Amino acid sequence: MPPSARWGSWRWHFRRRRRPTSTRRVISTAVGWAIRSRPEQHVDVPEIDIATTVERLAAGAAIVDVRQPDEYAAGHVPGAPLVPLAEVPERVAEFPSEGEVLIICRSGARSARAAEFLRTQGIDAVNVAGGTMAWIEAGHEVATGDGLGA
Repeated sequence: MPPSARWGSWRWHFRRRRRPTSTRRVISTAVGWAIRSRPEQHVDVPEIDIATTVERLAAGAAIVDVRQPDEYAAGHVPGAPLVPLAEVPERVAEFPSEGEVLIICRSGARSARAAEFLRTQGIDAVNVAGGTMAWIEAGHEVATGDGLGA
């Protein structure tokens, strides 16, 4: 094979390389698969809208945000602590075991996965449909920052 042909295939090889995947995406995907890989433990997750969320928060329900820290810092429901989806299985002991726990994310997909997992652990978790996007769209107040203080 002439050197030019080998050089061409070598150059093609480098163009075909994929970008490295972020650690956050790998962990989030792995947690999602782990949560969904137990069909025998599948449970139905109740889902509530924003108006019902406001009522339940006023009645004393807890709320937890399962987005990533940068999303949380950009805007979150006031008083909602952050537990990223990838950390939910290892931090399950931090969730209240008594009473209802509302789970929120950006649009409702990640929170549904987290709520399903938490319900298999005996926690009364409820998914907030529409997530933080629906919360903001409804005109409710949002807090910014990481929640850890200055």
